[in-house]
Amino acid sequence: MVLSRINQANLNTVHLLLFGSLSCSKLSKEILGRLSALRLASAAHSLGLLHPNQCGSLAGLGCFDAVATLTQEVRLLQAASFKVSTLFLDV
Repeated sequence: MVLSRINQANLNTVHLLLFGSLSCSKLSKEILGRLSALRLASAAHSLGLLHPNQCGSLAGLGCFDAVATLTQEVRLLQAASFKVSTLFLDV
């Protein structure tokens, strides 16, 4: 693209031509990445590859779900007179 005179309108046009396509490309990569992650998570869950208490990296499950599951498991084991300890690893 050759600009005869540099002014604000020309700079805006160049910006849209150069960076607009990059933004669309980045957005499409994000969308495809999220769709792929959702499909893989669904397949892994249906095939039984995930532990029932898996919360990380899954849509709709977060820290609260992990804490609730841990609390329930600890209370059930303590009610059955087991000694319970917990080790937290954040890898």
